[in-house]
Amino acid sequence: MNNAIHNRQPSPRPGGKPKPKALQKGVTLFELLLVLFVAAFIAVAVATIYNRVNTTYKENVLFNDIQQLAANIRAIYGSSPDYSGLDEDVVTNGGIAPDSMVSSTGRRITPFHTSSDTWLVTGDTSTGEEFSIQISNLPTAVCTGIASKGLGVANSVTVGSVTSSNIADLASACSATGSNAVTLTYN
Repeated sequence: MNNAIHNRQPSPRPGGKPKPKALQKGVTLFELLLVLFVAAFIAVAVATIYNRVNTTYKENVLFNDIQQLAANIRAIYGSSPDYSGLDEDVVTNGGIAPDSMVSSTGRRITPFHTSSDTWLVTGDTSTGEEFSIQISNLPTAVCTGIASKGLGVANSVTVGSVTSSNIADLASACSATGSNAVTLTYN
């Protein structure tokens, strides 16, 4: 081969001077840091979006499970809705709860807590005409979401000790309570 091709000098810049060797190849420290900063920014943004989407998904699963549980209770009690003997043991042991709400060891679970009992079902002992489903230990945003969705389907919604049909009151109660328990009452 022609040695002239292999020993080629860099093209001269306008003005006739060749580029210094440091500018010919490689990446500067600044460029490397800039790339790392952009990659870190993108990773944080993706993680944040993923967490929000995942929490929203779990909230929707939980609310659908609550609705399924309420529908199953109504179907079992049918035309004689006396819920006075209803409790979470009847629901869990009787196969009334959706499978996703009961662990393989019989614990009452939610998508947010799978290692401890986190929901209760109680029948009204005074008249027997209503039953309540209480979900506890909810994150604040999920507490607000479940309470908001519950306003459209339950007879009443209680967060902590606040019963209201105003989502602002319920959202405020979600923020103020440490355990964030939402109770949906049906008849």
